[in-house]
Amino acid sequence: MLIAVSWFIAFGLKHVPATWALGLLGVIPILMGLRLAVVGESEDADEVSSRLRPQTSLSLNVALITIATCGADHIGVYVPLFAQLSGGRLAVVLLTFGVMLTVFCGLGAQLGRRPLVVKLLERWGRWLMAAVYIGIGVVILVESGALAHWFA
Repeated sequence: MLIAVSWFIAFGLKHVPATWALGLLGVIPILMGLRLAVVGESEDADEVSSRLRPQTSLSLNVALITIATCGADHIGVYVPLFAQLSGGRLAVVLLTFGVMLTVFCGLGAQLGRRPLVVKLLERWGRWLMAAVYIGIGVVILVESGALAHWFA
């Protein structure tokens, strides 16, 4: 659902005439990464999960928690990325995303059973995610030509 919403927003933004202007959307994930590094994560997941019905499927609960707690974060990263991609490249990214999501969920389930990994992610996960957000934003700014436009 988050990918579909992001794609529709990005599709509308593709009508902006200057490609470098779309690249300025890369500032969004950079700001999200900086916020995560400085402020940290919110504890909304506990509040959302307490309101869910126990008889709801686990997959649906995970989807609802993801949308409620970090939907804006996902949209903030996906929209700038999707706005920069043409139809063919977008299809490759979405296919890769689907395959890698499956692989990473399986890998995450396995690693999540390892106490050392859990301990490391609890300690460093915030910083890792902040670096990923900032990296995505920088790549978008560079590949779109936004930095070159402003610093030329």
